[in-house]
Amino acid sequence: MLRRDDRLGYLWLAIGAVLSLFAVHGRWDIPIAAWLSCVFLLRFVRTSPVLLGLVGAWVVGAVSAAFWLYESGLEVVDPTLLLCLSLSTVLVTPYLVYRLVAPRLAVISPLLATFVFPLARVCCEYLNALFSPAGNIFGSLAATQHGNLPLLQIAAITGSYGVSFLIAWFAAAANTVWERAATQAQSRTVVVAFIAVLIAVHAGGGIRLAFFPPSASTVRVAGVSPSMAAVAHRDEILRRYSSFDELANAEPAVLRPALATVNDDLLAASEREAVAGAKIIVWPEAGAGTLAEDHAGLMARAARSPSATTSTCTSGSVCSAAGRPTCGTRPSLSILRDRWSGPTTRRAQSRVWTSSPQATEQCRPSTHRTASWLTSSASTLTSQGSRARAGARA
Repeated sequence: MLRRDDRLGYLWLAIGAVLSLFAVHGRWDIPIAAWLSCVFLLRFVRTSPVLLGLVGAWVVGAVSAAFWLYESGLEVVDPTLLLCLSLSTVLVTPYLVYRLVAPRLAVISPLLATFVFPLARVCCEYLNALFSPAGNIFGSLAATQHGNLPLLQIAAITGSYGVSFLIAWFAAAANTVWERAATQAQSRTVVVAFIAVLIAVHAGGGIRLAFFPPSASTVRVAGVSPSMAAVAHRDEILRRYSSFDELANAEPAVLRPALATVNDDLLAASEREAVAGAKIIVWPEAGAGTLAEDHAGLMARAARSPSATTSTCTSGSVCSAAGRPTCGTRPSLSILRDRWSGPTTRRAQSRVWTSSPQATEQCRPSTHRTASWLTSSASTLTSQGSRARAGARA
């Protein structure tokens, strides 16, 4: 049962759940939703029995994870959902910590008690980024604020966790005032402290943008994706196979033209952007598909491309060993050519998942004169994109 002092607990849970759908680092994010969703979810957890509050917060996280997959155009019922559920489970921990620790600490200092939730939140976001194979692609509060450039400047000092801290701190401060657990003077101290820090961060960020612009030179960057027609043609053929094992054992003569349609489209789009002046060209993660035996040929073709003399092309690929056990790689293909010394060579490691040593040998990356395989993570690309939008200096 909910406490008698808040009979609207399930209403707060419902409001927090709806708001959280638009605060998951997706294309439909609403910045203010991230600030408000934590307020209502924290209110529900704070005024509910421990187990009920924890289950409610977890259900909201699970629904948000499924919604994020849907709005990202990914399969909802997919192994990726298990990964997202794992990440969202970790992000429930701050609510539990706040529920158990904050009331006891509030007896000593209501202001110190407001730091429990934001500190726990940034620790959990850091753990997700550190141990998750997808990095911090899901569940970062800071990523929802990508349009607030003055606020994002704090990332130059604290990383994205400084922004997440402020959002979570707002929720804890609002709940302290809402609960009326503190005296009027103590509540005023909490409000003044938060507003002062928020104003200072925004003012500092605004000053940095206005008077200290990046001094380094900039380059034109282009992101390209295959056309819908090319993807539709490829998927029409790939949908004939019900599993990846069937796909890996399909006739190469059937798969090769389907995969080449997308790869040709990506290379053509890269050429077009390079001619337009782009110095860095980014392909989608796992955007290029190829058979294992064609892997080296695709790299060599990209390296011979005229755009390789003027641009750096970063891509993701998936490799399938036809007729053999399946293996998959999601590296980043970088075609580098130094303007003074010519082609460059870089040795790096690629992640490979495989079911046999033979498949591992087949998919092992090689080092080329003008191309190299580099591992990439979605969190790295996300943080780079956020820093670029914020105008933060390297």
